[in-house]
Amino acid sequence: MTSKKTILHICSDFCYTSLYFNLVKALDKKGVIQVVYVPLKRGRSCDNKEQLEAEFKSLKNVTFIFSSILSKDLRFRYFTKISKVFKDIESKVDLGSIDNVHAHFLYSDGGVAYKIGKKYGIPFITAVRNTDVNVFYKYFIHCRFYANKILNKAKNIIFISPAYLSFLENKTFSKNINELQQKTKVIPNGISDFWLDSDKKENNIKSLKTLKFIFVGELSENKNIHETIHFLNQFKNKRNIDINYTIIGPESDYTYEILSLEEKHDWVNYLGPIYDKLRLKDLFRGADVFVMLSKAETFGLVYVEAMSQGLPILYTKGQGIDGFFLENEVGAAIDIKNLSSEVSKIDSVINNYISMSKKAIEHSKNFNWADISEKYLELFKS
Repeated sequence: MTSKKTILHICSDFCYTSLYFNLVKALDKKGVIQVVYVPLKRGRSCDNKEQLEAEFKSLKNVTFIFSSILSKDLRFRYFTKISKVFKDIESKVDLGSIDNVHAHFLYSDGGVAYKIGKKYGIPFITAVRNTDVNVFYKYFIHCRFYANKILNKAKNIIFISPAYLSFLENKTFSKNINELQQKTKVIPNGISDFWLDSDKKENNIKSLKTLKFIFVGELSENKNIHETIHFLNQFKNKRNIDINYTIIGPESDYTYEILSLEEKHDWVNYLGPIYDKLRLKDLFRGADVFVMLSKAETFGLVYVEAMSQGLPILYTKGQGIDGFFLENEVGAAIDIKNLSSEVSKIDSVINNYISMSKKAIEHSKNFNWADISEKYLELFKS
């Protein structure tokens, strides 16, 4: 292990999305020395291991440690899990060379970073994400006091979206809320340069006869697709307009319901998974509006990918990217608890379409990894 000072990333979700790798890659381009520690379930490796290993070759200053140490029973034994991961890091990482720790989740990773900070005096930053707010805080009530300790000890607290800033208003943290807010930063996720490297101009609606909506993402109850179809159907019937709703995503336990809805509504089309980015870009450009009304969303990279292709977006109020833009600037924030009264917001998108399309493209350029990694670098240096 190098004797140089370095950043230790603790990221339990590293293998399941490219966004963490993209941050590491962007920091590597800036010459930052990094160690990425990824705890895995026993007998498992990264699903995209071959792709990652190919990408690893382009990095100059990064060491990866994938450690299959987690047994199934640890899922509900939080403190045992944290202790096990902490001891594993002690045995595999030269903590004397570490300058900062980046915990990518408050509970799963921040708990370990807290123990490292307490024993070795190494400062850490921690992110707060969807599972922290809507799973751990909600159901692991016995761990709330520990979350409070983590947040108080952290040098900085990172929220991926302004929508989750209200998390600190929970009574668990109320005594120290002013101190916590002072060290809180909102730093979004970024999108691949593939989406940003274009001279895309604003769109106009493809056809006034048929309004084309599109969804890209996982097929799950959380994505609220059933209610979205009902919402779009209300718009269709009230405005007496033809619409098309294209759904793209990998098969899951929820696929059967999607197929049932496709059979019921001739304007719903499920295309299955599409991994070819060029084809996906063409499908975005062939649509009019991107819609994803998730029940819970940390950020939602796909919103910004769609925006980069000139699509106004319909997104959930109080979730994901809500708070990054002014109301009706790049689309509309939808109250999913009151969908029947929100139909008129689609009219607002149609009536302001060209302006929203132009703003969507402009704002998408702010979500580039080069600038985002610089914000993290400033935190590490402070």
